[in-house]
Amino acid sequence: MRRIVAVLFIVFTVFVLSGCANQTDTVGEYILIGNIQDLSGPTSVWGTAMKWGAEKAAEDINAQGGINGKLIRIITYDNKNEVNEAINVYKRLVDQDQVVAVIGPPNSSVGIALAPIAEDLKVPIWGYFMDERATTNESTGKPWNYMFLGQLSSNQQAEIMASYALNELNITRVAILYDQSLAYSVTHAEPFANWFSANGGEIVAMEAYQQGDMDYRVQLGKMLAANPEALYITSWVQQNAIAYTQARDMGFTGVILGNNSFFVPMAELIHNRGYDIYFPVNISFEDDNFKPLVERFKSEFNKFPALHIAFGYDGVLALADALKRIETIDPTALRDALRQVEGVEGFAGTVTINPDTHRPRDLTMWVTKIEKEKYIPIGRFGPP
Repeated sequence: MRRIVAVLFIVFTVFVLSGCANQTDTVGEYILIGNIQDLSGPTSVWGTAMKWGAEKAAEDINAQGGINGKLIRIITYDNKNEVNEAINVYKRLVDQDQVVAVIGPPNSSVGIALAPIAEDLKVPIWGYFMDERATTNESTGKPWNYMFLGQLSSNQQAEIMASYALNELNITRVAILYDQSLAYSVTHAEPFANWFSANGGEIVAMEAYQQGDMDYRVQLGKMLAANPEALYITSWVQQNAIAYTQARDMGFTGVILGNNSFFVPMAELIHNRGYDIYFPVNISFEDDNFKPLVERFKSEFNKFPALHIAFGYDGVLALADALKRIETIDPTALRDALRQVEGVEGFAGTVTINPDTHRPRDLTMWVTKIEKEKYIPIGRFGPP
């Protein structure tokens, strides 16, 4: 990590090599890496942050001479948070731009849809889609050959919180509220319940709602009647904020456990009423290693970034690590090298890929606590 921080203070003299390819660019001049992100849709805050992070990583690597003497060029296309558009731009990146790899967004539906297409087109995707179906072929139980995950899956994140509740907070009775129409929510709720129950805890209630619902008081009433010590709430940040506020208004004073969408702007959405809220997150803005990248973003845009700048940066680092270990720049050779990624130090932790799953192993997350307007990092914890 010291190497990354040091690079951030280099005075750059290299031209910023990013954006879409043009007619003067050839595959031989650059190592071309595609980047599919939502730049104009509902998750554009994440997508633009990942685009910026990827471009800064490319700048930094190029400033040090590139990869085996070749410079990296990032080619980013907007998928507008739409699955079909993501498929279209992936095909364009492969067929027209001839990229050697693609960085994928933190959108599981996109990752799930791209997996079989990447299997056919044979250009690897390093993505941040948490649903394990994006990396595991359900029909075979084996990993998709060209799909790789750069963060912990939703199953792993849920197990971190189940273990933290049981072993660190000494909580034994939990009620769960989740969105049954949202895979992101389900793939947190079910693994949490399974691990917690299997290791001595009790799920006293498990209540579901449909996406678009804004009133959870009926479900919360059933949950509170079961006398839980904690509630595990798992959906997008807006729904989490509504559920949290309604639970407190109904008199629940116990612990609230959450998924990674309890992060910014959760405290603001609940009007600084937060207390005893615990959730996992990939990045701590209090981490001294991360602060230089944050300041670099703020110096350009005069505002605070989304944590996804780290995903964009780390994704390029992982691809660069693999590229350095292959003699010929070839997508299939790169796929094999990605299976052997080990000890790549990024802002979101040290990534080692498990070749049996194409997901990280031994990666940790910050368990964070909300107290009023503050997000307080407690420590890094990994899956049990």
